[in-house]
Amino acid sequence: MKSPNFEFLIGHDPKLHRLAGLSETYFTDDPGTTLIKVRQFGELLASHVAAKARMAEAVGGTQVALLGALQRNGVFDARVASAFHLIRKKGNAANHEFTGTHSDALKALQFAHALGAWFHRRWGDKNFVPPAFVPPRAKQEIDAEVKAELENLRASYLAALSDKEQAEAKALEHEEGRLTAEELASRTREERDLWETLAQETEETNAQLQARLQQIETNAEPLPADVPLELNEEETRVLIDSQLRDAGWKADTKQLTHAKGTRPDAAKAIAISEWPTLENGNKGRVDYALFLDGRCVGLIEAKRDSTDVPGVLRQAMRYGRGVLIDPEQVVEGAPYIHSAATYRVPFLFATNSRAFVKQYREKSGIWTWDARAETNRSNALPEWFSPEDIRAKLEQETTSATDELRQEPFSYGGLRSYQQEAITSIEGAIAEGQQDILAAMATGTGKTRTCIALMYRLLKHKRFRRILFLVDRRTLAEQTFQALENTELEGLLKFSETYNVAGLSKRTPEREDRVQIATE
Repeated sequence: MKSPNFEFLIGHDPKLHRLAGLSETYFTDDPGTTLIKVRQFGELLASHVAAKARMAEAVGGTQVALLGALQRNGVFDARVASAFHLIRKKGNAANHEFTGTHSDALKALQFAHALGAWFHRRWGDKNFVPPAFVPPRAKQEIDAEVKAELENLRASYLAALSDKEQAEAKALEHEEGRLTAEELASRTREERDLWETLAQETEETNAQLQARLQQIETNAEPLPADVPLELNEEETRVLIDSQLRDAGWKADTKQLTHAKGTRPDAAKAIAISEWPTLENGNKGRVDYALFLDGRCVGLIEAKRDSTDVPGVLRQAMRYGRGVLIDPEQVVEGAPYIHSAATYRVPFLFATNSRAFVKQYREKSGIWTWDARAETNRSNALPEWFSPEDIRAKLEQETTSATDELRQEPFSYGGLRSYQQEAITSIEGAIAEGQQDILAAMATGTGKTRTCIALMYRLLKHKRFRRILFLVDRRTLAEQTFQALENTELEGLLKFSETYNVAGLSKRTPEREDRVQIATE
């Protein structure tokens, strides 16, 4: 029996193919089982990836640890990792919490299909064109919204076929529609028994699996170039939902929508999809509006993975000017009036859900722009801001800090005139939005003391919340830590008595830490 969506995997491992087929078979009658089988499919697929990347020794622990190791070693990017984690979490919930809807199962199947195609393109046929996803058969008792989604997928699937293939697919559907209830039930039982038998016949012990993976690793060729995980715009939104939830936001692009009545008082940190906007008199909808404590702190515009992100950010910026929010939903300090436009929200985001890659900066990353100051420049983020990140950033007084730094006297730290000039120049460059700044000082001119005074001023006026002090040797790190403990500033207080400093012994800074000293 063939699998509608995963036939291309049978050459890699029949068990991968069978797990995926079982997932499809159980969809209508038991979506929870589909989710569990898809989770197992994801675990086995990740094991094969590890073997192909010559990391079979990483297999045997938890799926979280394995995915983390593969991502850290550059085998795949954060986007692929997020897709693996999405099906892992949905499968775990189905297994341990006995949850799982047809909507969840459909999304899990779609992501399994995308991951399988990604794997085959990278380690099978680099010219492989993933086939359109074939939606599972639906019954009357399936939720109307899921049925509508299946119909849309069916239309997309048929549109991708030739005229002859469309006729054959419709004929098969017509033949299945003529089956009586008893015949259909008998056929379903036979299919299920067949898949269960095949699955039982191919069950392997952990030792056998490890041996197979070791063999794959031994025969593996050098790691090929990565290929993108291909997702459409709807699947991209589902992946972003998962990433936002991981960051601490309540998010569900299908259910938490403005049209369905979701409003910001429903949760302290929530992403509400399809929020209304007005641009040049034309109504529109931004993909997500982020609300924190009832106030709109950001807008997100998301597009499919082939879209240039900076162009999407410009669209988000337009929405930031015309988003329709009530006065009580506006963040304190907004709107932000610039020379050419006024923005009603502080943070604007754009993404196609692909992890940022410098070589493909136009087509990857989560891009953001802080609208509170006109000189701020857009930049790429490694991951979404959490609600706590947003709160911390709102505490940073970007505009007022610039004015206060200009007026701040150099009456502490015992700085020489050239050190004061260096600090003034750096602060001026920061105020202009410059991100890369180089200050060159000769040996013995007091670089450490200059940096300590600069950090103190920036922290004092909340221009930055946390600063990384990076050196190239442990001895320099220790000297810097001692200097921070001994340098007196205002009120005869040492720097480390005013702000918490994390030394080399603390690998992960705590929330209260303001300076982290580290080596490369």
